[in-house]
Amino acid sequence: MRHTFITTLTLLATAGTLSAQTTAKKSANDPQFDAVYAKFSQAYRTGDPQMVTNLYTRDAFYLVPGNKIERGYDFISRTFSFLNSYKNRASGGPAIGFEIVDREIQGNIGWDIGYYMFNDDGTPPKPGEQPDGKFIVLWKKDASGQWKIFGDGYSDVRPPAPPERVSAEKAVVRAVQAYFDGIMNNDSTQLDLAFHPDAYLSATLPNGRMYRSSYADWRKFTTRPKGDPTGKTNRITNVQMSGNAAVVTTVLDWPTVRYVDYLSLIKTGEDEWKIVNKIWHQEAKN
Repeated sequence: MRHTFITTLTLLATAGTLSAQTTAKKSANDPQFDAVYAKFSQAYRTGDPQMVTNLYTRDAFYLVPGNKIERGYDFISRTFSFLNSYKNRASGGPAIGFEIVDREIQGNIGWDIGYYMFNDDGTPPKPGEQPDGKFIVLWKKDASGQWKIFGDGYSDVRPPAPPERVSAEKAVVRAVQAYFDGIMNNDSTQLDLAFHPDAYLSATLPNGRMYRSSYADWRKFTTRPKGDPTGKTNRITNVQMSGNAAVVTTVLDWPTVRYVDYLSLIKTGEDEWKIVNKIWHQEAKN
């Protein structure tokens, strides 16, 4: 997300004015919050990082997805310095709109929870648009009676996947589940559902030797007795898809060893996907 933004705007442009769009209960402090949001919106449109920074307390927390918790006025000032790039842009800065889902005020503290919409071309977001993210803002009233942002956190919201993508991902997950079932039960039938006959498997083993095997040779382990499944968990941690190709990351967390697999799959038929390549990393547990 482009730094974003967050969190603080609960404003949507409507008929040329900024108005709060909220399904939360009304608060006597709403006009004060709206005034803060108006400044935030104006700062994005005009490219004014100092205007945004001044909306935060000096000791504010800032939570960016994937990063450690940051805190302080100087960090927030640096974070929003990118707004300077909008000053000379013909279309101005982005337009931001937010929908407040819940608001609570208790004395000199409060919070907003909701969704944000972001249009880089400056087109005002409309009520009901697909949100780009979700957010939470913590408010604190300072000694002068002004509400300022004390905590700011956000994350993306993925747009709904098209039906064909949902169907394809389910088929990919089924193939990976067949792989899990096959290795847990030494079940060649399940493995054959998961792997393409011409698949290959590769890894650099702990002793530094490179291992590479055809699927036909690798699957011979299924002739051995089934192992004890106690304490073994297998899970999918990531699925990436593009057209008829997919890459799935899995973690096999077993009592004495942990495997991380990268499985390449292709679509081989209607509602059918097969693993054509597996590479993995393994590490022993202490």
